[in-house]
Amino acid sequence: MVFKDLTDNEVNALAPHTFRYSIPIMEYHGRDENYVGSGTLVKIGSRFLIATAGHNLAGVPDDCLHYVHSKSMVYEQLPFIRRNPLSNASGPGEADVGYIEIPSEIAISIEEREFLPLNRIRPYIATWPTRVFLTGFPAEMVPIDSAKKNKFILSAIGYLTETRMPNQQRDDSMDILVDYELTSVFVERPLGWHMPKPHGISGGGLWALPLTGRTELWNPDDTTLIGIEKSWLETSNCVRCTQIQHWLRLVANDFPDLAEIVDAHLQSRELFGC
Repeated sequence: MVFKDLTDNEVNALAPHTFRYSIPIMEYHGRDENYVGSGTLVKIGSRFLIATAGHNLAGVPDDCLHYVHSKSMVYEQLPFIRRNPLSNASGPGEADVGYIEIPSEIAISIEEREFLPLNRIRPYIATWPTRVFLTGFPAEMVPIDSAKKNKFILSAIGYLTETRMPNQQRDDSMDILVDYELTSVFVERPLGWHMPKPHGISGGGLWALPLTGRTELWNPDDTTLIGIEKSWLETSNCVRCTQIQHWLRLVANDFPDLAEIVDAHLQSRELFGC
């Protein structure tokens, strides 16, 4: 199989699979002020959570948080039980991670979406030997005419890329750096395609492809969530993600009923390898 065919097959398998766990978060302040962010649906114990970047939530009033929950692409105010950061937070915190806990009845009603189990979350990854897949909802892809009418039609994208080695300016216990070129290849087109700027992908998931031999097949169910996108380093052609253990520690700290489950998961990964 030629390399392009292999890449196309990987994207065609990964995109619909990872999109099932991806959800847009919209800060809807009104016609002239709004912001699009991304999140990943996760279930730990009995809790249903949206994992996202902290800056998507810090300082945002509760009634401005909206999401899409149906095929009709209608944005509604997001009912939730708790959140972190809070609406009065001055910033996202050092790790720039956050969550929204949503009621179980709302979680069940979200169409065509699933919640990722804890065993598919892989902490302590700074680099990955094979490729990774970044998912999210770029704000640049919102049709301008629709936006002017307060209709925000969002489409998820998946970007197959690779991690970079940490450098002296980046903490290898905090960050994952991945390549993000604005000129890329779209699997359904033979020529180059201009990628949207990653504004709006913030909070989206970074997925590690399974480690297999050259002749082995892999299943999308074997992909694991390793990071949360938080910033774009435009001059370096890369995006910066937070390693997922920092999000898990936030959850363990805020939910006493989940602390033992999360701590056991973190310890097993740290002691016996990721």
